[in-house]
Amino acid sequence: MAYLVQTIVLFFIGIWLKYRFKDDLNFNSIKILMMQVFLPAVIFYLILTNNTGVTELHVWNIVAATLGLNFITFIFARFFLPAILPKLGKRIINTNAVMLSAYAPCITVVPIAAALSTNTHATYAALFDIGDKFFIFIILFAYISIEAQDKGHSFIDKTWLFFRKIILQPINLALLASLLLVGLGIEFNELSTILQEVIISIKNPLLILIPIFIAGVVEIENISSTLLAVLMCKYGFGFLVASAFLYVFPDVISANLGLLVLTAPLASSSLWAKQNLLEFNQEKINRKFDLQFADDLFTNSFGISLILNFSIFSIGDVFVQPFWLMIAGISLLVIAGFCYRIKIIIDSKQPV
Repeated sequence: MAYLVQTIVLFFIGIWLKYRFKDDLNFNSIKILMMQVFLPAVIFYLILTNNTGVTELHVWNIVAATLGLNFITFIFARFFLPAILPKLGKRIINTNAVMLSAYAPCITVVPIAAALSTNTHATYAALFDIGDKFFIFIILFAYISIEAQDKGHSFIDKTWLFFRKIILQPINLALLASLLLVGLGIEFNELSTILQEVIISIKNPLLILIPIFIAGVVEIENISSTLLAVLMCKYGFGFLVASAFLYVFPDVISANLGLLVLTAPLASSSLWAKQNLLEFNQEKINRKFDLQFADDLFTNSFGISLILNFSIFSIGDVFVQPFWLMIAGISLLVIAGFCYRIKIIIDSKQPV
């Protein structure tokens, strides 16, 4: 409770800073520091201090589970979501299929799990990002092939270019370095004292920055009725997936990993896939995808996911009830579909 009160105070300090000094304070700098410095340090620390639980089998189990979630979400967004929300249009359907199925767990799950829950939650959330990167690479694989063919480039060169883009992200470098050291049997306390102190010094401010980061960086804006309906379906589907997983694997709850299973499908949509689509022929991309909708989807899912996961982790395991998660998921999907259909009817009666 003490930490929750402290966090709420910091959250309101962030809101005050944002609106009191909005012309002088650049919260994008905090975002850059979070993504490029603090999170990589936290991930490196978490994996090396939990290396007894991060065996090769656990890693590949998490990768397989993540890929399963990615593909299930892709199928939902591509085929079932258009049935719930008719008349979305092909460009938005394609955008949803890519954006909703690509998650950003290292941004919206890891820092909150590290601050409010256990290192085990945060470590597995970090490993969850590995499977997600595999999936994004699979999605782009077809586009790489088409683009290489159209421009006469080497398919291997284009593939290697995208692979390097994945590897060279600081978060992924931290993942790879820590997993390599774990594979060699090296623990965090076996590193040089100076390196340990540097990593700990870098990661410690994260606990203070998270609430200020949420309050200052997150903005809920440009929410159209279509976007709101899509987001409701995204989180409704996330609750249903978590409920189904917990029903099938009830031991996860007794292993105190229920919170992670619940919050993982609620992670933000990843903008990485959209950013890399920009590398391709823009005329073709604009015909198939709505890039402005992709931006709005990321911006708003980012904020909502942070706040939602923060709330769930703050309150704790009381949320890990499969039956009520299923009810919440179905309710969100029904409400989204109902409201969206009402909007279609109202719009159809408007004078042209």
